[in-house]
Amino acid sequence: MKELFCGAATALITPFDRAGRVDITAFRAMVGYQRDFSDGVVICGTTGEGATLSRGEKLSLFAEAKKICDARIPVIANVGGESVSESVRLISDAAKAGADGALVITPYFSARSPDETTDALVRICSSADIPVILYSVPSRTGIALDAEQCLKIYEKCPNVIAVKDADPDFSRSVRLIAALGDKMSVYSGNDDRILPFLSLGARGAISVVGNVLPSAVSELCRAYFGNDPERAKRLQIALTPLINALFERTNPMPIKALMAKTGRIKPYARKPLSVDEKEGKELLRIYSETIG
Repeated sequence: MKELFCGAATALITPFDRAGRVDITAFRAMVGYQRDFSDGVVICGTTGEGATLSRGEKLSLFAEAKKICDARIPVIANVGGESVSESVRLISDAAKAGADGALVITPYFSARSPDETTDALVRICSSADIPVILYSVPSRTGIALDAEQCLKIYEKCPNVIAVKDADPDFSRSVRLIAALGDKMSVYSGNDDRILPFLSLGARGAISVVGNVLPSAVSELCRAYFGNDPERAKRLQIALTPLINALFERTNPMPIKALMAKTGRIKPYARKPLSVDEKEGKELLRIYSETIG
């Protein structure tokens, strides 16, 4: 089974300035930090406010991240969206920009049957040769990918190698991991379920808390795969208060509030979202206790 990474990749936030422009200086610093401490980085995903970024901005960030990461960790470009034709175009251009792989979310907003969703994903994934991670996040899209759909896509698109599963229904996640077996990797898309996913056979996580604690999330995975489940358990428990706090409001606003308080970014998001600087104070307290 092919893999882009085994361990923890970070779903990177996108920093903005007061005028709503991408803060490229902050972005470069964040990517460099991830290169040194994580196992991979996802650019322009849900956490990166990808839906608010133009095609040109995305391609620029993909290329910039690849330049910084080089071959040390994989750069995974989010190319999914509501428009299938735009995703087809973007995945091809992401490959040309140097992305090592692509994240493809189920098309959202429009109601689709399972067959329509599968067909849309096949069209996107088959349009480029780079490895693809499917992204199932029904809380955002209203659509959950099941094992049957994933395997149909896998049979038609050999470059589809994994699924990022952020399904709130844990029993459905269990069935997905069991059904995919050794055909496709599964990554946890929920930070509070990394260890449970690993224990069921998942190969790692695509993490939000990794924006501030990439080494801890990577170490959790390494401990589990290194036959030290007790250390993995301690790390998952230690991270849980911060993880819970980061998801009390719509992601990525809490993680951006925390990162603004630590001085890594300015406290801005693209509308209609906004960063609550008061929220950052409490998050900073929890973060400080976590790294303690």
